[in-house]
Amino acid sequence: MIYDKDGSAVACVLLAPSLSPRPGSDGSPRNPGLRKYTLDTFGMLSDSKQYHLNLAENKDWGSLHSYGGFGMVDVNATNLHKLMKKMEVYGSQEFHDYYRYKHVGIGLPYFTPCGCECKFTEICAINNVDQNDYQECVEQASVTCGAGQRSTSVVLMFLVFVISKIIHL
Repeated sequence: MIYDKDGSAVACVLLAPSLSPRPGSDGSPRNPGLRKYTLDTFGMLSDSKQYHLNLAENKDWGSLHSYGGFGMVDVNATNLHKLMKKMEVYGSQEFHDYYRYKHVGIGLPYFTPCGCECKFTEICAINNVDQNDYQECVEQASVTCGAGQRSTSVVLMFLVFVISKIIHL
């Protein structure tokens, strides 16, 4: 997400999955995927649909998700920001789905659930395009998650960090 100096979402950067993915660092397989974008009559993004080939099942290409599945009518910075806010909530289905889609539907035993630091790191990556801001956010995640605090505290600490960044812009 890209924010203006007032903290309003003004743009987003969407990454597509790889058609020829490399194995994971542990040698685990990665499913190939591709994304089809749908534009409205003005050339604005209205949806995208992600497809994947499940290597474990050796089947045909199948649909994995679309932004419509997240309840979006239009894919724009404001709606993606709202989705990201839902993802920040402890135990959110939106984050779980995002993380599964990001890994192109890879299943067990290779898919590893995303814990506290993992989720914080993902949210930090979404919210911080500047490397220094991202690193500061991740360090806060490490401190918060490493302290053994409850996940509600993690979300509150994250929100405090984001608000402090907005105030300093």
